[in-house]
Amino acid sequence: MHGAIRRLAEHVQDEYELLSGGSELELFFDGASLKWGDNWRDRIQSALEDTTFLIPIITPRFFKSKECRRELMVFAEKADHLGLQRLIMPLYFADVRALEDKETGDAAVELIASCQHEDWRTLRFLDETVQPYRVAVNRLATRLLELTRGSLYSGSESAEDGKSGAGTMGKIGNAPTSTDAATGVPEEQSAGVVDLLAAGEEAFPRLVDTITSIGGEIEAVGNITASATDEIKSSDAAGKGFRGRLLVMNRLAQTLGAPANELEGLTSKYAADLLVLDPAMKELIRLLGNESEDDPRAVQEFFETVRSMVANSANAAESIKGMIAVMEDNERFSRELGVPLKRMRVSLQSMVDGQQLIESWQESIDGLDDNA
Repeated sequence: MHGAIRRLAEHVQDEYELLSGGSELELFFDGASLKWGDNWRDRIQSALEDTTFLIPIITPRFFKSKECRRELMVFAEKADHLGLQRLIMPLYFADVRALEDKETGDAAVELIASCQHEDWRTLRFLDETVQPYRVAVNRLATRLLELTRGSLYSGSESAEDGKSGAGTMGKIGNAPTSTDAATGVPEEQSAGVVDLLAAGEEAFPRLVDTITSIGGEIEAVGNITASATDEIKSSDAAGKGFRGRLLVMNRLAQTLGAPANELEGLTSKYAADLLVLDPAMKELIRLLGNESEDDPRAVQEFFETVRSMVANSANAAESIKGMIAVMEDNERFSRELGVPLKRMRVSLQSMVDGQQLIESWQESIDGLDDNA
């Protein structure tokens, strides 16, 4: 991902040092720490034996890699042998269909599925300077810090030793602080409920406006491509052949540059506001579920509105998936045309990925019904 994962590791490292009051988080990163010519398997084996955490980046390719699978299973077996907690924290970067299946018969898949993960399927599309990205980095570092502190007090070594069983984290200090269950952020740093709902209240109209603007850009792209299709037909009728088609496609590529820029900016805003709205919506659903006896009709009307939003969003996501597939097919027709099409495809994919957050709102409502 053009260095994005390496930078994420560095951001988590810096945030950990800030939160811990100066304790260093030592990171071994297979892609960055290995030099050409090293016996890389021996290096990884040594790192695994000294590692407190394993943070696999989960994509479909992870489970196709023999070495990634081996690292995962060796780490789990080592932890089990030493009687230590399996401190495996997967970062879910892309959809993996096998993880949705309850019984796959694949030990690596089932191990990852059993771990509490951090969902970065939408976050990975964000600019690294925006607030939702920085908050997510804080959540990762906070969770690592608290897991480390927990392992200190539950492990075989005493807290005075200042080290975990693996000895890679250095001195940690005080016992863990209590943590907000919804965000994973220590309570003294976590936003209050009113702050959360206020942020969501501000994000919602922005999200609606952004969706409208995205729809406008998609419509503009459709008009531009329809016009180019007519040009190609005229070129073919004039007997200009593939050369004529290529000229039309290259002009189309230039014209699509502007909407590609707009879609990149708009989908980034969409993802950022969705990540702000998501915890607010879930908190609101929880609060209304607890107070449904006061005005049950109003609560049910709100829940039906949310269900309608989820359904409409799912339909839109399916349409966008179709557009993405068409763009991917057309990228191969012209080198120049492939550039804006790929940019738009990646941008629109972030909306599809965000659909899982929206669908989780209905799951929260259904969970209230199940507990009733």
